[in-house]
Amino acid sequence: MPEFIDSILPWNYWITKSMEFSKINTCWTLWYLKKWMVYYNYIIMNPDIYDDIYDKIIGIFNSFIESLPENVQQEATNFFYWVDIREDWEFTKFSDFGHHVTQSNAEEEKKFRISCKKFYFMYLMDIWWQQWYKKKIKEYLDSWKSYVATINYITEEMRGDWMDNDAILAQISDFHAAIRNERQIFFYYGFIYWNENESTGFNRPTLVWEQVVKANFDELLLIWEHQKIKMISQSPVTKIGNLSRAYEDLEIDNFWIAYHPYVILISCLLENTSISNDQYKFLVSRIKNNNLNLWGDVIDNLDNVSLWQVETKVSSFWRGWDTNEEDFQKELKKYILWLRKMPLDNGSNYFTCIRYWNQVIEVEDEARLRFLVRTYSCLTKYLDRKYWEKYSEFESFLKKDYKSRILGLEAPTNWERLDARYSRLKYVISFDSTILLHLIYIWISLKKNSLDFWISEIIFREQYNLYTNLLYFSRIWSRSEFVKSMLNIQWELLNNNYLELLDEEKNTVNYDNINIWQNISEDVLCELSNSALEVSRILNIHESERNVRSSRLRSWMQKYYLANFSDEEWYVKCDCCWETTFKKNDDVPYLEFHHVIPFRTDNGPDHYLNLVWICPTCHRKFHFIKNTEKQNLYSLLSENNNFHRWIEDRIQELYDLNILKPWHLDFLLKESAITNEIYKRFMEMN
Repeated sequence: MPEFIDSILPWNYWITKSMEFSKINTCWTLWYLKKWMVYYNYIIMNPDIYDDIYDKIIGIFNSFIESLPENVQQEATNFFYWVDIREDWEFTKFSDFGHHVTQSNAEEEKKFRISCKKFYFMYLMDIWWQQWYKKKIKEYLDSWKSYVATINYITEEMRGDWMDNDAILAQISDFHAAIRNERQIFFYYGFIYWNENESTGFNRPTLVWEQVVKANFDELLLIWEHQKIKMISQSPVTKIGNLSRAYEDLEIDNFWIAYHPYVILISCLLENTSISNDQYKFLVSRIKNNNLNLWGDVIDNLDNVSLWQVETKVSSFWRGWDTNEEDFQKELKKYILWLRKMPLDNGSNYFTCIRYWNQVIEVEDEARLRFLVRTYSCLTKYLDRKYWEKYSEFESFLKKDYKSRILGLEAPTNWERLDARYSRLKYVISFDSTILLHLIYIWISLKKNSLDFWISEIIFREQYNLYTNLLYFSRIWSRSEFVKSMLNIQWELLNNNYLELLDEEKNTVNYDNINIWQNISEDVLCELSNSALEVSRILNIHESERNVRSSRLRSWMQKYYLANFSDEEWYVKCDCCWETTFKKNDDVPYLEFHHVIPFRTDNGPDHYLNLVWICPTCHRKFHFIKNTEKQNLYSLLSENNNFHRWIEDRIQELYDLNILKPWHLDFLLKESAITNEIYKRFMEMN
């Protein structure tokens, strides 16, 4: 206990964002996440909202409803079509909802349209408020089904109450604050890209987001569990506030982050059968998971640990953030979402093993919870092995930032902040194939109530079609491959082991049976790049998600370089240093293809505009050179590349092709490949 007390520091607990998106009191289901993502995807993120967009949304909703058990399909239909977009006379289309007088300039027109889309989103989602003026806005919105009419009526009413223009604008802007609040949560959970430091930014969905939109019922809950399992207690992008020299006498070196808070929580619950809000706030949420043995007495005996000692120390910090009851409740509700009973799901949620009432979590199904703790613990061991360096980087960055604010020590550099932010972004928005496959196995086990790791091959065969969207990420293309992977996972878990899937990155090209002297045009390279991307879109999967490069594209790029950029002796200069390279025994000059935006680790496009042909020395430099020298390296690449395309020009073309993602810009900024000015210019595009 004394060691636990010493480890307690201000702002050092599990917290991502206190806002709640689960809507426990209104919908009691994870369906809300699906509905929110789909509407946001097609309403907020779409530059133009045409009438045919409703057919797309209806198709997605209907497909999801059909994937649900029959006994909940009617409830789901009522939920998704509360504002019934299936019949024209039952709702107002955006073209009518947003009818307005033309604004005086382009900037005002843009503001009008953004605000109009937010109000329309609130109308379709049927989000309502108890506060007086927000409630009145919602009533007007439902009655008039018009943005302009609603704004005019509520403005007149507020003026009648002697409110000035600033107060009126504040009330109107705050009406759709739920979008901002929930977007923040989804950002932290990797569903959405959002730059907190930018007021605007061009919108592109994350891979996780795209899968939520496409997901059936089974896949949706697995995506949610995947993101919870990967969630760490504090993000490197979290802003540390209200720290001062007042805390310099504390054991500052004890600062830490918890790598697996969700699994710690359910482990504590399994050992104690119940956890109160106070126990969570003062004890559980302040446990560092990579030292579980050290905190064993706390985990195993919550009832016997004196809360008043911890509460006294936390209160001595005089920080409301560290004790705010509501914030901790909301964070707890996000962790236990899908583990608690949700009436609308009517028994279709096989993860259910706890209940939450009277501010206490209680175990209802010990066998299921024990099964989850055992299997999830295996996954955390796998995560520790795979991401240990990343976890250490996150913790080191946050500790440095923390100590700088209290002790006045050197703060993290701008590059360190960019690197930490981008590294965290990459971690949270990418799927881990091993975790996904294990979650599929776990879900099937729960559905079949088979918690002894003995599921037959027949059952796996029957379940295959339910997970095809997610299986793309694991490069599983057939029923037999799926069955084999499930049986392997079952054997590994039965023997308290776990499966690890490793991906190999290849930089070479297979030149067998290729006429390298064949002449081709840049138009052909463009066509090859776009056709590969189109195939990916048809398959509903990005090439990089399968770690499959287009060998054809690279071989034809080599042909193009030899035909257009070689000298009289067929030597080709490096795109970066401009030095000629050596020839191999087949008389082909040796160069290596490099993705400017990395393909495997950052989902960079396998497109000729994102590829350069460089010598081995320069290739290693791009991966390992000192950060202070990267800007010069990218400058050389812009100036010397054989295509005579500056990096800015390349990303502009990728943007125009709808290939560039906002996190690609984050990578390029972190790498000093682009300037802050270029970054902001692209982020301001819509």
